[in-house]
Amino acid sequence: MMAAHKTDLGEQLYQLLPSVFRERDNTRRDGDNNIVEKGDLAKYLQANGDLLTQIYYTVKQQLYDNFPDEAGLDNEGLEQSCQPWLLPYFADLLDVTLVSPDIAGQRSEVANAIAWRQSKGSLPCLEDICEAVGQFEVEIQEGYKRIATTARIGDPLLPAILFGADQALDSQLPGAEKARHPGLPYVTVDFRYASRSALCDANDPAAITSNIDNSQVNWCQQNHNGVPCFPGSYQDVSKRTVDFRTPGPGASAAFISASGTTLDTYQTARANKGFFHPRKLLCYTPLQPGFFSKNPVSIHWSSIENEENYQDDNIHITTGTIEWNDKQVPHYRFLALTDKPLKLRGVKSFDEEAVYEFENIWLENTLTIKDGQLKLTGCAVRKLIASDPEKDVPVLDAKSSLIKTIEVASGMIQLEYCTVLEVILAEVVLISDCILLKRIRKDRVDMDPPEKGCIRFSRFEPQAFNVGLDPQDEQLLVNLGSCTSDNPNFINLTFGEPGCGVLWANSSESIKYGAEDGGEMGAYHDDLMILKQDAVIDKLADFLPVGFEAVLVSDVSLNCAPPQKQS
Repeated sequence: MMAAHKTDLGEQLYQLLPSVFRERDNTRRDGDNNIVEKGDLAKYLQANGDLLTQIYYTVKQQLYDNFPDEAGLDNEGLEQSCQPWLLPYFADLLDVTLVSPDIAGQRSEVANAIAWRQSKGSLPCLEDICEAVGQFEVEIQEGYKRIATTARIGDPLLPAILFGADQALDSQLPGAEKARHPGLPYVTVDFRYASRSALCDANDPAAITSNIDNSQVNWCQQNHNGVPCFPGSYQDVSKRTVDFRTPGPGASAAFISASGTTLDTYQTARANKGFFHPRKLLCYTPLQPGFFSKNPVSIHWSSIENEENYQDDNIHITTGTIEWNDKQVPHYRFLALTDKPLKLRGVKSFDEEAVYEFENIWLENTLTIKDGQLKLTGCAVRKLIASDPEKDVPVLDAKSSLIKTIEVASGMIQLEYCTVLEVILAEVVLISDCILLKRIRKDRVDMDPPEKGCIRFSRFEPQAFNVGLDPQDEQLLVNLGSCTSDNPNFINLTFGEPGCGVLWANSSESIKYGAEDGGEMGAYHDDLMILKQDAVIDKLADFLPVGFEAVLVSDVSLNCAPPQKQS
């Protein structure tokens, strides 16, 4: 722990001594006058300095423990916020019920508690709650504004400029053009114009600032009375009759199942119900891209395959040794430094017996390990082939990863919080908190399941296992009570496309909350996506008027910035 500290009070004490004492110290130096071993006086002061350093950082942490909100890092790399275990005490002091599953959301709940109470029920407050607790962008529509109402004679018409429209709509244009006035109590859409969002200047009266496609943009709604370009999205402001049904996806959502779907079929496959009601708050959220971003940082294997102990802005490669299978073997670690997984292109094969470790990497093509072990953390891999026949230690050890195909026909695999889209071939399996879309097989010859191992808290296809009843038995142990065969509903099943392997909120509860700790199964367990969505709904319930209900609506159009506003 001391190595992480930038302040070294022992060295400072030594440098404060008069130079005569430092010169008399029995310091060992090499031929280039570099220090090989510190002298006795330096060692003595270093021992005292280490104690002072610990006291210094303890006092500094006590200072930061008074501030629960996020404040970044100081110049020494220490977080300028309280320790996470103190957040419940701050929440109790402010009478706050913490609902966010992650630390950043809980800090926001405590830090904004008073501000949210002061603006309780207002639209900016509700949007701020959604974005702070859920950690994702939200666009809110009030249900009563989407309801068709009967026009009444004498109702005042608000100026068009208040809606971000041209002032000429108030008086200067002919009657046919005035039908575009956004303040008119219309019901039937005007087929002459398209209604959608568009980028505008920040000083536009109707400008709304949002974080869309990882950038902050100013946008406004164009042609409120026109035909919606994206029905069912945040850009759709058309009027509807009241829907008294319980909010949720309609029957058409059955298309979004383990059989697969793509973002292109998203709009046609979804049939939402119960959204348009005066007592509903529609919260539109972008689709989560998961491991795959639209414009990933990408490199080819050929640019790094000969590198050892190498680092640039994208990747850090380290080489060392590690004990595996009761012997010392080389250890190669590939760590991506990018926010999203780094895309590695090209087919790669490793022949040397070693431990190959990958973290935050997107392997676009086949990876083959002929001898040794492969470790994955937070990775997406198209196809894995491991040839080592070892059955006593895992040949593949994967955690929080998305894998399309696994072929370890003669060895052992260990999967935790993983989603496997297609084939799994392994003779011994240790599987926990995973989603497996195809049957597990021990080899390519037939459909026989693995002979040994354990499966728990996972989703798998119905199949007959040679289940062992005795823990000391050499057969496969399947904890059927903690597992399920319910079909998961994914945003996408196309490997490499944004949203691949990400669960819809309408998935079975046995999958959404089926992990051992009550979280979702699969590769995105650590991202807490489902739990964050639930936390937003729970938090909004405390800030909405009695009888009002918040509804989260997934919106693919929030993943792309709108076009520029036309004059």
